[in-house]
Amino acid sequence: MIMPELIIDTHVHPKMGATALLAEMDSAGVQRSVLLAVDTNPDDLRDPETLRQTRFRFFKTPDAKRILWSEVEATMLQKLTPKVTNQVVADLVAGHPDRFIGLGSINLSKDASYVESKLEEIERLGLRGIKLLPFSQFFDPAESENFLRVCDWCQQTGQVILIHTGCGAPPWDARAFSLDANPDKLRSALERYPETPIILAHLGSYSKDEPGIWFEEACRLGADYPNVWGDLAAVAWLVEREWRIDRMRTTIGFKRILFASDYPAVANQVSIGYMINLVRENPFLAEEEKLDILGRNAARLFKIE
Repeated sequence: MIMPELIIDTHVHPKMGATALLAEMDSAGVQRSVLLAVDTNPDDLRDPETLRQTRFRFFKTPDAKRILWSEVEATMLQKLTPKVTNQVVADLVAGHPDRFIGLGSINLSKDASYVESKLEEIERLGLRGIKLLPFSQFFDPAESENFLRVCDWCQQTGQVILIHTGCGAPPWDARAFSLDANPDKLRSALERYPETPIILAHLGSYSKDEPGIWFEEACRLGADYPNVWGDLAAVAWLVEREWRIDRMRTTIGFKRILFASDYPAVANQVSIGYMINLVRENPFLAEEEKLDILGRNAARLFKIE
């Protein structure tokens, strides 16, 4: 078979530092990784309206019957403590510019002046786009003026948006907590900003209780808007079903699907190499489609020569 010339992992959380990450990349044969910052703040959950809405959603989850809200709240506060800042990502990229690409992050629950300051920071640091998480940054893409502000900036600068779609990471892993991460929430912004590249992280499909939860919504969005991309982070199993491959092929198309591992979030389950092989050895994908997914699409999107 034809072996891929380039493998780019478009969804990596650099919590382990450069040395360990480069070792994992080398072991899997990954030439470049897109590193993601995460801008969250535990004070957001202390906002009365955010707290009220989050508690309301909690009581709609199956966990409400067996877990106290106070336990969930404590876990959320711990998870919202920032761990990977824009500066951390920029420093990693500066140390290994031939291996890493960096995306910053902006907490859109903050006010407009905060968002503007973060846009300036991302530009100053030379990062290539913005990672957003509606469930833990507490914003609704269909209603957020800050989200439109980011889309406008990215369209003007050619930057990329990578936005979480599907259910969130624990403790936000129930449908009720993640309603703002339904891909359909992006339609109004896509109508206004048809040139802003938006990557649907997890292709609307991540969910421990309902795998593939908003897969169909993601595919339809990709069919309707040519600036929509999708990544396979934590959902590489999508390519194990021929009907899902056929659906992706006839909607978003394999020129806009990106290999992504979500490393190290999935490290205890499967390796990056295992996920690469799900694509590389796939009986339902054409060889050109495999090459596009594993690296060529990302090279085109991020303008890598």
